[in-house]
Amino acid sequence: MVFPWFTTMQALWRGDLSLGHAFWSHGILYTALASLCATIFAFTLISLEVPTALAAIVYFLPTPYIFAALVGVWRSADRYPGPPHLATLAKLAGLLWGTAMIIA
Repeated sequence: MVFPWFTTMQALWRGDLSLGHAFWSHGILYTALASLCATIFAFTLISLEVPTALAAIVYFLPTPYIFAALVGVWRSADRYPGPPHLATLAKLAGLLWGTAMIIA
């Protein structure tokens, strides 16, 4: 049995999702939620005086997903049938947003 999220992640990674879906859902919304949850949890651990290294690990847990979302947006942009400048803007915005979600 294949889980629906696994199938979606495969489609995202391959660039099979529409650019709008890949960019807005995975590239923006889900990366922001994952980053927010990890940040809150990491700060909670710090406030509980858990070792800082563990809090740092928790903080960076969403990084593989953010990377996968960025790759998915990039590949979906490569397949985008619309104006090329929109695909380029999606790539640039995805790269900037992904970087911000990791370091901010």
